[in-house]
Amino acid sequence: MAQVKPTRSELINLKKKIKLAQMGHDLLKRKKDGLVREFFKILEQVKKHRQFLVQNYRASISRLEVARALEGTSSIESLSFALKDEPDVLIQGRSIMGVKVPKIDTKFIRRPLLERGYGIIGTSSYSDELVESWEGVLEMIVKSVEVETALKRILFEIEKIFLK
Repeated sequence: MAQVKPTRSELINLKKKIKLAQMGHDLLKRKKDGLVREFFKILEQVKKHRQFLVQNYRASISRLEVARALEGTSSIESLSFALKDEPDVLIQGRSIMGVKVPKIDTKFIRRPLLERGYGIIGTSSYSDELVESWEGVLEMIVKSVEVETALKRILFEIEKIFLK
């Protein structure tokens, strides 16, 4: 500051710089507030997805045990090799307050009974319920990955703003 010339033009330039700095500070504050709001909104989604995922995972495990007890382990293992096509996963990006988060779309996770790749004659309804429940778990895992990754990226951006 000792190098500043005491002229009117320097005063005007300093006032412009101060005004610009204040506007930048205000903009960062609004971005931080918006990101914190989005963080808590997504946090609720993460909690719901986790709870639902845990419930369905436990139900799928119990279906697996029932099907394994009734049909045998080798029969259940052969069902896992019957999958012909892998599910299509399309990952796109979207922006939340300037933060890039993934948007994941899937196809062919839940399939109709006749498109699953195994014969319906040689399997029981327990096997069909087992496959259907695991397809649901896989679908929930993909959704959980989407919201949890968004949560982590927003949290990282909030930390960057707070540390500035």
